[in-house]
Amino acid sequence: MRSFRVGLVIVVGAVLLLSFPGCGGSKKKLKATPTSGKLKVPEWYVDPPEDDDRLVGVATADSLDLQTAVDKAKQDARVDIARQLDLRVTGMSKRFVEETGLAEDAELLGMFTQVSRSIVSDSLTGSRLVKEDLARSGSGYRAYVMMDMPIGEANARFVEKIRAQQRLYTRFRASESFEELDRMVQEYEQWKQQQVVPPGP
Repeated sequence: MRSFRVGLVIVVGAVLLLSFPGCGGSKKKLKATPTSGKLKVPEWYVDPPEDDDRLVGVATADSLDLQTAVDKAKQDARVDIARQLDLRVTGMSKRFVEETGLAEDAELLGMFTQVSRSIVSDSLTGSRLVKEDLARSGSGYRAYVMMDMPIGEANARFVEKIRAQQRLYTRFRASESFEELDRMVQEYEQWKQQQVVPPGP
């Protein structure tokens, strides 16, 4: 049980460490909408959408520099997604460990922890900006952002990495949790194929 706790601590630590990636990409020209008096808070920030297919993170930040305000808000939104992802990874890890007896096998538990950490890293890197609202705030700027991360893609990567570890896959494929996860991945793959538009003539 102690090794299980250590594994979960590593996963949680990975979530926190990997939730601060650079924004990357080319810098676009940002424009802020001048406002006077009370700031207008976007409705999607106050009441973020709930979706079974993705994790949504919202955040706001201010700065004297507009780009800095946006970067800080994006970073905080990723942290929001990381917290949600941490809950999912922790819950899934607990079920897998209980069903497969991983707590008694330190080597396999370590492999599983490494896979979980890798998935957290890949998933947070794959988060994307969905909405952005910019405004003047006193002598500076305030940015509101919404970012999301598809759950199906993260599940698919997890199953792929588990299958690459033969001993882990042999242990996990007999568990109810893995069967459920594999079914969700197959549904996601079918959905993804339906989104592909065939090229025109």
